[in-house]
Amino acid sequence: SDILHGEQVQLTCNLPTLIPCNAVEFIFNLNGDFVMNVTVGSSQSRVMLTQFKMDASHQGRYSCLYRTTSNGQAVSSPYSNSTEVVLLHPKISLSVSNVSMFWGSKGPKVTRGHSFSITCSIQPRYPGGLFHLDFSGSNRTETKPAVNHSASFHFPFAEYKHEGNYRCSYEVNVSTWALGSAKSNLTVTIRGKITQALPKSCTKSILYET
Repeated sequence: SDILHGEQVQLTCNLPTLIPCNAVEFIFNLNGDFVMNVTVGSSQSRVMLTQFKMDASHQGRYSCLYRTTSNGQAVSSPYSNSTEVVLLHPKISLSVSNVSMFWGSKGPKVTRGHSFSITCSIQPRYPGGLFHLDFSGSNRTETKPAVNHSASFHFPFAEYKHEGNYRCSYEVNVSTWALGSAKSNLTVTIRGKITQALPKSCTKSILYET
């Protein structure tokens, strides 16, 4: 499950069948490490992991098992199927107004002088909210309101100063809760454009990448 930072998380462990007349111990694990155990009476067939507000430390795969006694013998179940809980990442993408974009091994390459836009979007969960775009080349963060769960940041003229790593994140206030996403990264490279003069009989120019 993809969860926003600050959302309440509730995980439930269920017995396959009700075991009469015996107490049952439920054990929760996160990535194979012990989280907590809860002992319940014979009338309860399930138990919930204590509700917590999601943050990065809660990410991972959760599983549970139960222990009880039957006819005086200790009985332990195998671990359940795991449930993955991670912070929700927005989608970050780049678009250009013409064919001036290429893809390299590290991400998109935009030709210097052309315009481009970076769009942040997220799965519909709550109305409204804000998108933040951080850029490694400056200490500045641009913020725009979410419209239809997305926002676009426009750059009218690509310069070398725009080359670097962009990080997109989302935040929204729901009642008294401040919720937020993880950050999604996109590395942008700016390609140089150099025009070399040809003999007078030629009327075209040659573009070289730098």
